[in-house]
Amino acid sequence: MPKHSKDKEVVGGSLQTAVRLENETVARIDALAVKLSRPGLTLTRADVFRMALAEGLPILEKER
Repeated sequence: MPKHSKDKEVVGGSLQTAVRLENETVARIDALAVKLSRPGLTLTRADVFRMALAEGLPILEKER
């Protein structure tokens, strides 16, 4: 169930949410999308953001 009124549940138990990011952060994400993309596999900003969360959350959880 969404915790905030703007969050929207989607099929498969995932949740769509929005965040405000600084322009520099978005530029870094976009640069990584280009760098990590391969012929036949174009990564989107959302793909890289999910990758960053998947790799970064476990690190933060261990530290805290």
